[in-house]
Amino acid sequence: MPRLGVVTAALAAAASLGACGSVRTELPASVDPAPPLQTVPPVADSLVTTTAGAVTTGGPATTASAYLSPGMKHPLPGGTLAASYPRVGVRPPRGVAPPPAGQAWAVLNVRFCAGAESPIDGSLVDPGRFRVEVPGQGYVAPTPEAPALAPGPLVAGTAVAASTCVEGSVAYLVAGEGHIESITYDSGAGLLRWAT
Repeated sequence: MPRLGVVTAALAAAASLGACGSVRTELPASVDPAPPLQTVPPVADSLVTTTAGAVTTGGPATTASAYLSPGMKHPLPGGTLAASYPRVGVRPPRGVAPPPAGQAWAVLNVRFCAGAESPIDGSLVDPGRFRVEVPGQGYVAPTPEAPALAPGPLVAGTAVAASTCVEGSVAYLVAGEGHIESITYDSGAGLLRWAT
């Protein structure tokens, strides 16, 4: 091919690539990364769990919040609720057996704060209302027999007096070193969610 033909072909190729350079990569505003609500079982339903605590049955929830970032507060009747980013692979204290092979302990810290003029009902302060979502394992319920992995486990039924806060930890047994994708709290009226 003559030298002039090579230059012309190269210029034509560059022009066609330049025309394709304005491709949009952002998602449209209507895309919701949330999992289907029917996959998160409400607390009221009977739960069947595997040895690692994966939820395998449960009914649909009716309403759900938008996902917040860990640490951000969701409103509750009488106050607010915040959940921390869960720590996976927590080592048990000395004298406590490690988790079974292929599993890891995960700890979530939560904080309930009552408003200045209204308490939070103790029925809302319950570790059993929290689930964590682990890829390949689904929604995992807390492990009641977990050792004291962190000081101050959340005590079910604790009423929160006006203008005070109650916080505590919730422990889970998850598969491997599994990444936790989201946290869900069942308020009874709907789901409150944090994306991790």
